[in-house]
Amino acid sequence: MCYSETVCFVEVIATFVLSRIRMTRTVYFLMFIVSITIFGRVCLATSLKGTQKKPNIKSNVGDHVPVGKTVRLTCSFEDYDKQTIEISWKIVPNYLPVEINKTISMGNQTRSSSDSTLVTRDLMIENTTMAHKRTYRCEVFDGENNTYYHNFKLHVRESADNFILLSTTHNRSTINRWPDKNGEITPIEIFIQYKSYPSNVTYKWFKHYAGRIDKNDAAVYKQEKTDDYIKLTILKPKAYNTDIYGVEAQAGTAKAMYNMSVFVYDKPALKMDNIKANEGDIVTFQCTAVAYPSPSLSSKFQPCKEVPLGNCSNLYTTEAEWHTPTEDFPSTYWSVAKFMLEACGPGIVYCKAENSEGNAMIQSYLLIEDVSDLMVLEIVEPKGTITVGDNVTFVCSVFIIPDFVDVTFEQNGKNLQGVVIQNDSKMRKTQLTLFNVDLNHTGDIFCNVTYHDNMRPNDARLVHMEVIEPIAPYLSSGDINQTLIVDALKPITLECDVSGTPEPKINWFKEGEPFVQNKSNSSSTSIGIEYAIPTNSGLYECIAANKIGNITLTRNVIVRMPGSK
Repeated sequence: MCYSETVCFVEVIATFVLSRIRMTRTVYFLMFIVSITIFGRVCLATSLKGTQKKPNIKSNVGDHVPVGKTVRLTCSFEDYDKQTIEISWKIVPNYLPVEINKTISMGNQTRSSSDSTLVTRDLMIENTTMAHKRTYRCEVFDGENNTYYHNFKLHVRESADNFILLSTTHNRSTINRWPDKNGEITPIEIFIQYKSYPSNVTYKWFKHYAGRIDKNDAAVYKQEKTDDYIKLTILKPKAYNTDIYGVEAQAGTAKAMYNMSVFVYDKPALKMDNIKANEGDIVTFQCTAVAYPSPSLSSKFQPCKEVPLGNCSNLYTTEAEWHTPTEDFPSTYWSVAKFMLEACGPGIVYCKAENSEGNAMIQSYLLIEDVSDLMVLEIVEPKGTITVGDNVTFVCSVFIIPDFVDVTFEQNGKNLQGVVIQNDSKMRKTQLTLFNVDLNHTGDIFCNVTYHDNMRPNDARLVHMEVIEPIAPYLSSGDINQTLIVDALKPITLECDVSGTPEPKINWFKEGEPFVQNKSNSSSTSIGIEYAIPTNSGLYECIAANKIGNITLTRNVIVRMPGSK
């Protein structure tokens, strides 16, 4: 009999050697193969036997139930040897067989038809009382006089109300995580164990500062639930994952919440934008640091010699001093510091952050140039004439924008609020749409810009809007319907002289199909064919349309061949 893979291998080799002494090469080679096969199977069976000797107990309602419920405990055992198995239920600590009565019954022992190695037996407890609160033991006796067991502790509550209990190992409430020697931070797993009735539990994860965690955010978090615990995994922890994580679980009408504080220690990561300004402006550089613990910030300004600024490679030799922020806004895992200075010339602003995990530094440029003309107000829709009923869209663009600026629109002394459609370190674009304009909207539209921290004078731009009545397309000259007879190889010119407000859009068709003329002497209002051929014959249509209506002109072209009448 094999007791381990090593022993099996020794027995195989021994058998092979003994066979070799007495047999020919061919015979002992065959014996070697047979020995490996036989002993391999025996070892595999023995290995499987040794891995599944403990029975398993499952409850249909968990291990915490209220008085009056029905509990079904199922004991299962993997019998790989297909032996004679006997499963019994007992009570701990006296190990006496479970007493069968009106409330407790035991099912028949069964062997699964789909998997003949699985043997099961149920214990049913109906209308539970406090007397049923005890530890039940499943014992398995096999044909080799071996006994295996598993215990299950059933908790019975006097109240029939729903309940849910949340806990962690040793009542843990804090997780601290640092980068490893490679600077990487391993995933953080938050295990919350639960006991409940009913056993079906729903849950939601929250962050104290950010709110609910979306289950679809699979790139950042992984959420799982088993019969015993609720788990949240932070896949790639960073300092900004430092927060209080809470899980709200519900079982029936019962609710419970458990909080876990997570601290991800890391050195600072910095962000700061360049600023362009007029000379003499007061500018504010904002340096944002993400780190835990929250870092301290300082800055310095190093003037440049180049004007206007290139890459600021030619610095003044005098070393600038580090200064504390003009304003500082620390938080749990980030800090924002503002540094104000007068733009007397170009230079580099340095921001330095330090905490217990390390330090970091970033630099941004102060650019000096004339920004007085870097503001534009334009009508982007519709292009061209504006008529009654149109929706008119204006866009006000402000370039080289400092912190804290207000952009508003004005018409006839009335302020109109736009929508910001772009806002970054280079430009802010604000959009205003006037719907269904009429003749009273004719006049000037202003875009007003108010600067705050930079102490620059307010600025404004205007654009004039003229609203007129629309006019349906009409024929300016010529006839609506014409027939043209043209000799072969002679030029053909088809005119579509149509007017309207707004200007009509013109499309040409030939025999009902769109007609596109690629000749350079053609336009939307005319078709020019330099040399007529028979295939140019046919019915041409010009359809002109605008928002009010449309008009159709027809031109029946007949190309006459030489000698024909």
